[in-house]
Amino acid sequence: KKDYGRAILQFKNAAQILPKDAEPYYQLGRAYLEMGDAGTAIQFLLKATQLDPSHVGARIRLAELKTSSGDEKLFADAQASMQSVLASQPENTDAATALAVAEMRLGKPLNAIQDLERVLAHSPREVKAAMLLANIKLTTHDMPGAEKVLVDSASKTPDSPEAAVALSRIYRITGKNEDSERECLRALKLNPQYGPALLDLMRLRFSQGNTADGERVLQKISLLPDHSLRQLYGAYLSQKGDSKGATAEFARLHQLDPNDRAARSQLISAYLGLHRNAEAEAILTQVLKQNGKDVEALLQRAVLYLSLNKLQEAENDVSQAQRFEPGSGDVYFLRAQIARLRGQDLNQRQELGEAVRLNPRLLEARVELCRLLIQEKSGQTALELIDAAPADQKKLAPALLTRNWALLATGDLAGLKKGIDDAATQGSSRDVLLQKALLHMAQHDPAGARPFLEQALKSNPEDVPALDTLTRTYLAQNQPAAAVGKTREYADARPKSAVLQEKLGDLLLQTGDPVGARGAYVKAQQADPKLIDAKLALTELNVKEGKLDQARSDLKAMVAAGAHDPKTRLWLAYVEHQAGNYPEAIAQYRQVMQAEPSNIVALNNLAYLLANNSSQADEALLLAQKVKELAPRDSSIEDTIGWAYFQKGIYRTALTHLENAARTHDNPAVQYHLGLAYLKAGDDARGRQTLTAALKNNPDIAEARAAREALAAKPH
Repeated sequence: KKDYGRAILQFKNAAQILPKDAEPYYQLGRAYLEMGDAGTAIQFLLKATQLDPSHVGARIRLAELKTSSGDEKLFADAQASMQSVLASQPENTDAATALAVAEMRLGKPLNAIQDLERVLAHSPREVKAAMLLANIKLTTHDMPGAEKVLVDSASKTPDSPEAAVALSRIYRITGKNEDSERECLRALKLNPQYGPALLDLMRLRFSQGNTADGERVLQKISLLPDHSLRQLYGAYLSQKGDSKGATAEFARLHQLDPNDRAARSQLISAYLGLHRNAEAEAILTQVLKQNGKDVEALLQRAVLYLSLNKLQEAENDVSQAQRFEPGSGDVYFLRAQIARLRGQDLNQRQELGEAVRLNPRLLEARVELCRLLIQEKSGQTALELIDAAPADQKKLAPALLTRNWALLATGDLAGLKKGIDDAATQGSSRDVLLQKALLHMAQHDPAGARPFLEQALKSNPEDVPALDTLTRTYLAQNQPAAAVGKTREYADARPKSAVLQEKLGDLLLQTGDPVGARGAYVKAQQADPKLIDAKLALTELNVKEGKLDQARSDLKAMVAAGAHDPKTRLWLAYVEHQAGNYPEAIAQYRQVMQAEPSNIVALNNLAYLLANNSSQADEALLLAQKVKELAPRDSSIEDTIGWAYFQKGIYRTALTHLENAARTHDNPAVQYHLGLAYLKAGDDARGRQTLTAALKNNPDIAEARAAREALAAKPH
């Protein structure tokens, strides 16, 4: 009756009563397959074969799953398994059909055809075998042969709607639309609720331009018991832009069967699309009130909370879900999203890696991890990661495009050109256009890149990466005025676009026009008062111009208005640091670290300030060592570590770190610290020489006073 949820409940009861009997587990596998949950189905089918290695049904279902995996090794496993079944049951048509599929996957279509012809010779009413044989003949370009197989099948099974639909489809492929419609209607006469026939009739109506009839058929489909089909009408309404109609349809399906998780997911997505967040939350909260272990509902609510920037609530739901499914890749993927929104890049990368390890088919996590690796200049690692994706995912657009980004990062331009051609077969997407442009840039042809970028911007004038690349084509030809002019052209055309005004401000600042940049940032802020980056850009300008009081006032107003993001706090700490208000700077750096314990800038700057106080040198060292663990290639922390050891009176160790810092950084404070350490370590000559040079080059920084006092205390 297709009531799979209740069927599963009964089969689970049977498995509890007969825990050593393979049959309940086999039936559970079948039920989960019908619900589209292949992962759970495989677990139960494997359990059935463990209890009874000769269970033919479970072996056939597993073989069918293997042949749909995209893995050639599994194709061979399926072939061997079905040959073994047929050795003991030569008339088993399901096994013969599964064997034919495996042979087709292995590139042996003639063997598959022979196997299926034997099946049909023995069992002419095997519609499934006839459909498969026709499909194989189609792949070998034997159209007449495929049509003959299905005509014969329909004549031998006049009571089969499946055979009628199969024949209808071959007629549609060959352009015989009247014959196709006749067979489709015949199938519906045999079974008015036969979903595939209704689907085909709907497609025919739409292809004929009869939209009203097509919609009426879709409405009939929405009343079918088959869960996978009855959501199509809502999806159609959503696709044509009728969001309210789609939401009402999904609400009807949810009310019809509150346990239909697919319908619930569609409804939640529809509510979120209409910003009806409270209703979405109410449904999920009610579901979880009835069953607090519903992992899917927990994760859905976490996604909702993430969209509302309620990170703590999202983390609570994800943690709860992890308790019930500790091996869920989806759980780790959401943990990665929480880390991303908190700016915790290291944690995000670790969570994504675990998500991919637990679920190699989680393409979204794989793609995001590749993006992070490319940002970190690890293009080769990203390339290896995307190349390790399941075979059937490698031809999907996200995988193709991600691979191209990795090829660009590794400098493999020949591979990138081929990759772009492969991705372009799926449509000239924005990413394809951008990749074509960047290929021209890498080939030192900035002018050749522009048409692709302008095409991308024509579709979306607020595509900042495309606009940024377009300006770089002019800068590459030493045409800064043209770069500014082009960016201003887009910004002036959309004066209320905050992102374009901000982009113009960035470019003006880069090309030496801070006054113009300030004006653009002000416009960006007016266009979107919530745009933090524009406000922080104005803060940076104020700091560069020495307007620390103005910067402090603006930042405090942002914090008071609710801008508690770490970037705002970090700037406030930096302003207090520059103003010499060290206790307040320390307090602000600690606030940043509460939100982002691995924020390297906050850790380093806090450690540096604490290192100026001998009583806090131990904490400074701990923080500095943590920075070194998080960023082992960043040698700037050597100065902080050395200065902390100086405050503790361990001058020889301090010298080792300060000398390392002086070799790789021209920070004037490092020279002062090194000179003072030489004096304390007893090397008066080098100390005096280093401090004298520091005072000559940078006489006005805060460290200069301590240097003068030290030199005065040690006259020649």
